[in-house]
Amino acid sequence: MLYRPTTRWTWVFFLCLLLESLVVMALEIACFITFTTRLRPKADQVSASRILHSFLSLIIIGLFYRSVLAYDMLAQQNTIQIYGICVYSIVLSVLSGLQYSQFFPSTAVLSDGYAMDDYPWPIYNGTLITIIVLSTMSCCWILPVGWKLSEEFAWVVFQKVEADIPMRSRYWTFQILISILKFDVFFFLGFMVQAVVIQTERADLAWRMTIVVIPLSCVLLWVTASSVRHESRTWTLAVFASHIALEAFFVWWFERIFSQRSYEDFFPARKSLALFGGLSSFLSLATIIMIYMCFKNFGKGLKPYVCGGKEARIMGERFETSLRQEYSLVAQA
Repeated sequence: MLYRPTTRWTWVFFLCLLLESLVVMALEIACFITFTTRLRPKADQVSASRILHSFLSLIIIGLFYRSVLAYDMLAQQNTIQIYGICVYSIVLSVLSGLQYSQFFPSTAVLSDGYAMDDYPWPIYNGTLITIIVLSTMSCCWILPVGWKLSEEFAWVVFQKVEADIPMRSRYWTFQILISILKFDVFFFLGFMVQAVVIQTERADLAWRMTIVVIPLSCVLLWVTASSVRHESRTWTLAVFASHIALEAFFVWWFERIFSQRSYEDFFPARKSLALFGGLSSFLSLATIIMIYMCFKNFGKGLKPYVCGGKEARIMGERFETSLRQEYSLVAQA
């Protein structure tokens, strides 16, 4: 059954975020279509057109993915994810500002190089400013409403995990990891897709490596969630090592963007790549830390609470029964 908001603040959060996302997505799509239809065939050889396409596509996909995360957060009543969506909205607002700063020089380059039919900057100026205003306004309302939601969801963990405080702490650790993995999807793919699209030399080793890493990273994130949820030590150690390798890959790409030898290739989109590269490296490091913390909690009774299903509930009841028996023996002693 589909989730339906039931309280005032869940309705406020859901409707305001959905309305803002639809309006901004409509404006971004209008800019995307108008920009694309004005390009000439030779624009494919100009990096400015690829940069603007990547900006527009990233924000459109980012807004859609934020709506999906918000719905999932409300359905799961995940307090950690509320804070993540607030930060996510701030990043989208910053990205809309970078988009505005990039549009004018890019359209000027395309127009001067006869890769565009006319000089269209006045058409986009008002639309892009409106997008920035709406994105900034969303940050202003989402923080207080998110705070109200966190107060509503504060007792959910106590209802889901009817056990002692250490068990609730383990449950929180698991929830933090799962929430981080959900945000990894957008920022990891956003960074790597930008790097692939903007790079002009397609025979380069870095380009080929990134093409291979994109699908592998998607599989890695899914396997990470599954292995930690089912407390598979072998698979968890494997994904732990893989995430360390992925972190090294992000650091290597970050150094490549700012190195002297590739200065010209990435200069037009350096700010956006730096934003996504920095966030990807930070989230990758946070993922590694949380995998380690979850690994330490294996075999301590958390699995029944996070696996789901009838068998898991039976295991949970047995674990809580044995825990109460231990407490009673300690009390009698």
